[in-house]
Amino acid sequence: MSDPSSLVRSATMGGIAADHLPLPAPQVFVAATHGKAEHNTVKSSLIPFACWRANDLRFEFESSFVLPGIATEIGALKELIDRHTLTDEGGAARAQPALAVFGHADPTGNDEFNKSLSDRRAQAIYGMLTRKTNLWEDLYSHPLGGDRWEPNAIRLMQRTLGQAVSDKPAAGVRATLFRAYMDHVCTERDERGQPVLDNRGQASRLELKPTDFLGNGSDPGGKADFQGCGEFNPVLMFSAAENGELSRPERKADRDAQNASSRRVVVFLFRPGLRIDPAHWPCPRVKEGTQKCRTRFWSDSDRRRTFQENRREFKDTPDTFACRFYDRLSNNSPCERGLVTSEIRLYDLDGRFIPNAPFELEIGLRKPVSGTADDEGIVVVRDVEVPNRCLVRWGLRPEKGEVARLTFQLSLFLSIEKSNEEAEASQRLHNLGFTLGATLRGNVEAFQRQYRKRFGLTVTGDLTPETLAVLRSVHDTCEATLR
Repeated sequence: MSDPSSLVRSATMGGIAADHLPLPAPQVFVAATHGKAEHNTVKSSLIPFACWRANDLRFEFESSFVLPGIATEIGALKELIDRHTLTDEGGAARAQPALAVFGHADPTGNDEFNKSLSDRRAQAIYGMLTRKTNLWEDLYSHPLGGDRWEPNAIRLMQRTLGQAVSDKPAAGVRATLFRAYMDHVCTERDERGQPVLDNRGQASRLELKPTDFLGNGSDPGGKADFQGCGEFNPVLMFSAAENGELSRPERKADRDAQNASSRRVVVFLFRPGLRIDPAHWPCPRVKEGTQKCRTRFWSDSDRRRTFQENRREFKDTPDTFACRFYDRLSNNSPCERGLVTSEIRLYDLDGRFIPNAPFELEIGLRKPVSGTADDEGIVVVRDVEVPNRCLVRWGLRPEKGEVARLTFQLSLFLSIEKSNEEAEASQRLHNLGFTLGATLRGNVEAFQRQYRKRFGLTVTGDLTPETLAVLRSVHDTCEATLR
């Protein structure tokens, strides 16, 4: 089975592009028939094999307008699609993955209103990818709440394209503006920001057809191609106490900031050639109400949607999604997990941190990153999808004129399993270098022996509450001297 840490292809503040963990092919039983008219039928499950997510950061605040910074994530989506496109012997594209777009809101406010807001963001992404300027015109011409494209969105598009700024351009001018802006943000660019040219000498950009989507573009309302899930599938649910505190009007900014992770647009990629009859698709169209959503809810959806005693995050306790259909599509998706920023402190064999230590990091399929730690021996690893691991190589700070040598190496857990104390202890011990014991007990014993005088631990090999508390403290504080 593949290592989940190798699945993420791109992770930025603006979103994620990733493959899903491959699932084994289902076992199929067949039998002989007695007549020519009899046959066996095998129906495969609808399982996405890759995903892409645009975070709330890539939209105008409380709006469906797509900001120009999404160009980075669009480049990652193009790479994801290209990698999974089937080609013929000559290298020509034969079949692209089938896509479906899902918009999400945070669990604040009215169900129907939030469904409409998520619909609009899904429509904006689909319209941009397919260059359907009429879908953007619909969003422009029919404001909803604070989602108004005039004048801010219009002005931002004009400035991005280097055009003179004007308000309320005519319909024909708007269509041209929308198209030019869509092309701009969907153009692949190099490190200098210049357009990448294809083999015909033209700018390489992502532009899809309605027939590239799961519903084949056959439904006028986009059914099975793009839809909004409203607030039914948040990745974060506050505790009841937090919700009460953050519901105060003066805490709105804080609430909005913490809820940003739930405001997202996710695109799932399905096997090339797969198409769905929209009549059989369970999700309602954009601009339709929530009733069809509710028919797909889990039987315990009321509990899932309730603010409970403790805060819940989907990456830790996957019980925040009310829709069982979306849950089934996404519950193993790297795009529905969080991004974390981690600090790694680099030590020598005596447990003392190494100022300005040279290092190299490998995380999943990302390109290796090299550099030097800060004056405190700390390396900051930003925006990593979890769960994940990284391989770090480092060495002593070289003297003037010497070449840096990476003499130490360790594979680290960047997120710690906290639902099981033994798993948690095993990962924390591993990160601290207690990896020589053949069993958890052996590594616990080595840790207790190392810290018995400092913290008064008894060397038994048992994972006592006192030992676990000390282990957590030593692991998380990254003290100047470990030993």
